[in-house]
Amino acid sequence: MTITFTNAAIDQLNTEDHVAFQLNPSLGGCSIGADWITFKALSAKEAGAGEKLVETNYKPVVLGTKHEAFFKEDMIIDYSNKKNAFMLKSKSEILSPHLPLEK
Repeated sequence: MTITFTNAAIDQLNTEDHVAFQLNPSLGGCSIGADWITFKALSAKEAGAGEKLVETNYKPVVLGTKHEAFFKEDMIIDYSNKKNAFMLKSKSEILSPHLPLEK
């Protein structure tokens, strides 16, 4: 799995002080798939039990291994100035059009 940060996302994230990020789908209700995805800034670069650390072109991202099926093989974290928000997408679809950064 690869995760790429766009230049727009990197420019926006460079204003923050953190060493890694975490992507986590939230599963709830009777729906199939993820209801939403959280994007969290981390102060430590380590993966816990049931997680893996994915190196990127910017800073590493922690993913829960039980949620790997919800993510595409090649993911992109982008930033939209128009929406003032991050977005998670692949080459074929947008997985989350509004991905707020939790600190």
